[in-house]
Amino acid sequence: MEAIAGFFSEHNVASCKQDGVKVVCIPQRGGTKTPEREAYEKSREFKDGQRFRAGIEGRISVLFRGRGMKRCLAEGRERFELWVAGGRARQQTS
Repeated sequence: MEAIAGFFSEHNVASCKQDGVKVVCIPQRGGTKTPEREAYEKSREFKDGQRFRAGIEGRISVLFRGRGMKRCLAEGRERFELWVAGGRARQQTS
């Protein structure tokens, strides 16, 4: 699971790990980073996670603009699954 910088907190990192996320790639913004945190954010696995997130953001943008998907009122995982399924259905009929 990745998140934007505004979502970094020890609670969010712990919550991700508790939910089974293997590599938590939430960058810390503001405050003083510990040397361990500095090293982690420079690690290969962290940077790979950030690149993956950038790719996902691009795909979401394509679904939003290219497939006409504007809004879904469902919440959480259900929302994501409905949104992606709708995009795939539109793609197959195009």
